[in-house]
Amino acid sequence: MEIKKRQLKDKPQFQYYLYCLACKKEITGTSAKHVESNLNSHLK
Repeated sequence: MEIKKRQLKDKPQFQYYLYCLACKKEITGTSAKHVESNLNSHLK
């Protein structure tokens, strides 16, 4: 799994995201660490 970065529409900031391998759901966050934390919460 690789955390990817994309530019948000209408905003000057980026969104970090990856896809859960178990359920294919997109996990997003404002930083790579935020995505990791959200993924850990998602897998519990």
